[in-house]
Parts: sequence; C-alpha cells; structure tokens
Amino acid sequence: MLGCGGGGSPYLGSIRLKQCIQQKSIPRVVHIDSLKDDDMVYCVAFMGAPLIYTEMLPSGVELLNALQLTQCMIENGFADSDITDEYRKKQAEKLNVDLISEEDGNTVSFKVNRSLGDMKPPVALMCCEVGGLNTLEPLILAAHLDIPVVDCDGMGRAFPQLQQFGPFMYGCPVYPAVITSMHGNSVCCLKTNSSVGLENFFRKHCIEMGCIAGVCISYLTKKDILNHTVKNTISKARLIGNAVLNARKGNVCPIQALVKETQGKLICQGKISDVRRATKDGFAQGHIIIESTDNQQSDVHINFQNEFIICKDITSCNIIATSPDLITLVATETGEPITTDEVKYGLRVSVIVLPSAPLMCTETALKFTGPNAFNYDTEYKPIGGFIQCESIVKI
Repeated sequence: MLGCGGGGSPYLGSIRLKQCIQQKSIPRVVHIDSLKDDDMVYCVAFMGAPLIYTEMLPSGVELLNALQLTQCMIENGFADSDITDEYRKKQAEKLNVDLISEEDGNTVSFKVNRSLGDMKPPVALMCCEVGGLNTLEPLILAAHLDIPVVDCDGMGRAFPQLQQFGPFMYGCPVYPAVITSMHGNSVCCLKTNSSVGLENFFRKHCIEMGCIAGVCISYLTKKDILNHTVKNTISKARLIGNAVLNARKGNVCPIQALVKETQGKLICQGKISDVRRATKDGFAQGHIIIESTDNQQSDVHINFQNEFIICKDITSCNIIATSPDLITLVATETGEPITTDEVKYGLRVSVIVLPSAPLMCTETALKFTGPNAFNYDTEYKPIGGFIQCESIVKI
C-alpha cells in the first residue's frame, strides 16, 4: 500500500522472499538505534518500469553485483569529497577500467562486466523506498548475506526518480553509485553534478538494459539515517498488512481497517471505467478513471508515473490529492493493494490517501516531490497530519 501503485510487484518479491526463507536464509530487521555511529549502511533498489518486471523476472544477481561494485568504489577512495580527476584516473588504471566522461563534462563513469574483487558484507542494508518489490528485495539480499535491514527508508513511500530519495534532497553524496543489468553488465558513476544528473544518467542506461536494473546508491551513516530518512517504515508496512489480514479473519470491512490503521482518508469507492498506460522514457505512465458507486462521492481521475501522482474530481475538476501524499488503490472487497501495472477495466476499487511524512513535504523536498516536480500546475495541500509509527523491532 505504501508503494502508491509503484515500487515493483510485491507478489513477485514475496515469492522470492519465501523461497529465501525455505533455504534457511532468514531476513532480519533492526532498529536504527542498534547502529554504531561509524557504521556504513548501503541502499539498494530496482530501477525501471514496473510492468517490465512482470514480463522479465530479475536474474537475482543485479543488487548483489551493484552492492559489491559500490563497496569497491568506496574502498578505492571514490567517495572522498576532495578527490581529483587525476586520482580517479590513477585508481581506474589500478582497477583496469576505462573512464568515460559525458559530453556535458559533469558525469564520469566506467563500464564493467566482471567482479572487481570479493567484498566483505556491509553492516546492514536499507530500503531506498518502502512498498512493493523494493521493500522485499533488500530483505532478500540481506538474508543471503546474513546481515540485517534497518527499519527505515528514504521516502516513506515509493517515488519514480532518484532525486526523490530523502538523503539526496538534504545534501548526502550522490556518488559513487552503480547500476547493473540482469546480464551482469554494470555502469559505475564516479562523479555527477546532482541527484537529477544521476537520475538522468542512470535512466538512460536503465532503458538500454531493458527498463529493469539493480541500483546501489552509496552509503549512509547513522547520523544521515536519523536526520534524512523516514523511520520505522518496515514496521508500518507490517502493521498495515496485519490490519488487513485481521479484518479478513474477523469479517470486518478491510477498507475501514486500512483507514483506521493509516490515519488515511477514503476518497472514492467504485469501478475502473478507463485505463491508459504506456512505457515511456523508462516509466509506466498513464491515467485511470474510477466511476463512483457511492452517490455521495464523485468520479475521480488519477494520473501516474510508476506511482499515483495526482487525483482529481472529474465533476468539479478540483484537485483532491497530490504527491507527496500517498495516493493508494486497493481492491474494495479484500483490501489488496493494486499496482499501476495491474489496473484494468472493471476492477472494484477504493482510493485511500495517506498523509506524507514531514521529511517529504518541506520547502526543500517539495521541489522534488510536489506536483510541480511532475509538471502539474497546482500547489500541494496536505491531506492531513502525519502520525509517526512506533517500531515493532526491539533495540
């Protein structure tokens, strides 16, 4: 539900996670306070168009390769803030790779299709976003490496672009970073001018890789995590899931249970009457129209770019909700979240909007997460107050 229609298929991720548990690789989640000040926590995720993941499954090596190459870059000093071009060149020669400078001169990278050495597993991993496949895949990788995942993420939801990663918006380094294809081909970014520059650079390579790729975006310290991430979001996802499961067992309306658990607002219940969807520029883009079955509610129009971005009242043309608030779509009977690649004509759905975490709706953040960032000429108006979830993980 926190994926807002994006983040990749949670169904596919759950199958891989169950398989992981059957192989005795048990995923673990730890509280932020269990980290030491100098611990290095790496962030991994899949990048691309969600629809592609249902047609071409990940090979399982993408995130591991991206993680180990990023660790290699850190170990070779590519994360130092005062690094010079001469030093980069020297280290590249040491690794036997050729540096590539983009035409704009702002981005330096190299391509590699081999391991640059076995790396010791990091202290922990972190989800870049919560919701969908990108919550489950870090758990799978961490379980295989026998390390934990920290109970937090960089968005408090899913977003389509790298510049919407919370730590990037508040000044954390955006490189070195690595993108890896399912065939083991990797592009390592050693320098770029901004998070938008990294997004554009990686998006281009992601499209070349078939719109499905694994990404590792450097590391965070405990201080970074405390100041620039949304806390306890894995706990929140589990509590939401339990609310739906308990509602089903008790023959209680799952929609009411969801609204109560999330402090969300029910916008519309009805039937999907129109869907327009296409994979464009590396994203799943389009819109859906929902005809209300409640006389007290209007029909709504929702636009999406991997995730649901803006919801509008068709009758009055008023904007009901926009990003960064969480616009979610769930099956009315079961409370099962519906992703943007699963929406189809005739589905009976409920639209619930959840308040965004404060980290995502400051003046600084709204430049990247608000409706203007997606080229919608409207102002962000919060749907309600955010209530911080308590972690279910013991320190």
